[in-house]
Amino acid sequence: AITYNDKSVLENHHLASFSRILERPGCNIFAGLSVSQCREVRRLIIEMVFATDMSMHVELFDDFNSLNEVNSFKPPLSAEAKTFLLRLALHLADVSNPAKKPSIYREWASRIMEEFFFQG
Repeated sequence: AITYNDKSVLENHHLASFSRILERPGCNIFAGLSVSQCREVRRLIIEMVFATDMSMHVELFDDFNSLNEVNSFKPPLSAEAKTFLLRLALHLADVSNPAKKPSIYREWASRIMEEFFFQG
């Protein structure tokens, strides 16, 4: 938590781990991309990982309501709107467990509690 100043600790840890993995021989999945493509893919990955941070839940839905009021989701979509919708879809998938069949929900709730326990 200290390393990341208590902000999005798990998400920052995952991104840092991902960056370290990319440095390993044979693991750079971006090797065939141009510098600008690498920057764009990296930016999107970072945004998607931060979309899973529950501390951003209210802000994400406030942004959705604001963008929806000004019809930002009508075709053709801007790059900003597309990125936002990707973040929203990932966030919704991340928090969707309670909407699943009870047996599936309990299984995944158990798994996440175990993961949290092992993280300390």
